[in-house]
Amino acid sequence: MLTHTYIIGHRYYCGDQRCGRTFQSWSQSILNVLPPSLASQFPFHLTYRSGLTDQLAALVRSSFGRGLGPTPFAEMIRTLHLRRFELRHVQYLQTVELLLPYVSSGFVAVHEPFGAWDDPDGYAGFVPSNMYFRGFYDSLIERHSAQIDQKMAMNSLRKASIDHSHKVCRVLLYMCI
Repeated sequence: MLTHTYIIGHRYYCGDQRCGRTFQSWSQSILNVLPPSLASQFPFHLTYRSGLTDQLAALVRSSFGRGLGPTPFAEMIRTLHLRRFELRHVQYLQTVELLLPYVSSGFVAVHEPFGAWDDPDGYAGFVPSNMYFRGFYDSLIERHSAQIDQKMAMNSLRKASIDHSHKVCRVLLYMCI
């Protein structure tokens, strides 16, 4: 389920007079110092202006890794956001219908209109763009490039035996003679 999450943290000041630096409690440099079991309790991947939960980041990795590009992925996320908005609208209208007898008798105030999807003072349905998801995925891959390279280096050479590009050189050599 898609939810809005508010991250409330603390700004830490370095007590050393030579340092003078400050850190947010979710800063990557602080998370890197923590034991992995404790750092994994922070299930967010923050970017400059936004962020993704671990669940959505896993969905991005899985989708992009299986050939679904950033544009269809962003459209899928937008569709899920719209669906959630429409479900909330239906729940609101059902509640208004239940309270209608009490409104006519004066026990309950008249309801406010639900609002529009893109109303900045209301629901403000923001969905990250395909470029945001692409940039997020690229930075995720770049952060793990050392581990990816290590994994590729650990693969057996048997997987390389599928590559038949060495035959091209032999064919070209015979054609040139």
